[in-house]
Amino acid sequence: MEVTAACKTASCDVTCTDCIWGKWSDWGDCSKCGGQRVRHRNIVQLPNHCGKLCDLKATKEVSNCTSHCVEDAYCVWTDWSSTSGCSAGCGPSSGMRNRALGLAKKASNYLFIGKPSSQCSGSQLLLNECKEAPSCKPACVPRKCTFGMWSEWAAPTCIGLCERERVIETINNECGDPCMGPLLETKKCDPECNKPVDCIMSAWSEWSEGDCSREGGQKIRQRVIQTMPENSGKPCEVPLSETSQCTGKTPVVPCEVAAWTAWTQCTLTCGGGLQTRSRAITQVSVGGGPGCEDSLEEMQPCNTQPCKPKEVVDLSL
Repeated sequence: MEVTAACKTASCDVTCTDCIWGKWSDWGDCSKCGGQRVRHRNIVQLPNHCGKLCDLKATKEVSNCTSHCVEDAYCVWTDWSSTSGCSAGCGPSSGMRNRALGLAKKASNYLFIGKPSSQCSGSQLLLNECKEAPSCKPACVPRKCTFGMWSEWAAPTCIGLCERERVIETINNECGDPCMGPLLETKKCDPECNKPVDCIMSAWSEWSEGDCSREGGQKIRQRVIQTMPENSGKPCEVPLSETSQCTGKTPVVPCEVAAWTAWTQCTLTCGGGLQTRSRAITQVSVGGGPGCEDSLEEMQPCNTQPCKPKEVVDLSL
């Protein structure tokens, strides 16, 4: 027991207390594969003024790791499988190939680096067209395109050109030859723009009825210009319309009236009312024909039954 200078006298009676350490903790994990591990302990009792001090270097211990090192694993795609499913007899078809994700010890092209216990799963399917299959369509019978006959050359224009045209008579199918060539052709012609063109008039129309329904009436006929004169050609004749007095005896037409309309509604519901009906003239007399002498409106009584007396209510009750 160590005693301080102040307690070396005979009257000093003090017990010195040393530093006391607790138990060591369990070893921790290795810092890395082949690295080191650490464990700790705590002070359970501090020394007094005369006790042995705690050595702070004794609070932690380091030791080499003796655990087995785990190698890295690489998550990579496997190679594509060979194409399958191209077994169609004819026509277009599709083949399929696939690949999957898995762990490998070494890889240059990978998705991520993990441990052998890491999860690395997935798959891909790829559809490809099978170009080797023959076509299911029957053999094509060629139908080539053909032109129709050329039309006659048109009259020359004032710029000295004539035109003719043709149409496609037969359309080719998918294996036939298409048409190759122009549909319109032109050639140089002598223009006839200075040749005189005479006016051409149509024939006279039939005489119209006009106003021949009365004495001294008139009738009319007309014609039109079909071709206007050009380059000092013969001008058009006039007139374009003619009138003439109606000939023959004016027809005699008597006056005519329409049928009667329905009777109107009665003006009263009882005690004698009136209702009417009418008719109109559909043809006035012409050429001295007989006129209309009958009436154009008629009237008759209706609802002639007497009206019932109204009830009298005694208000003195």
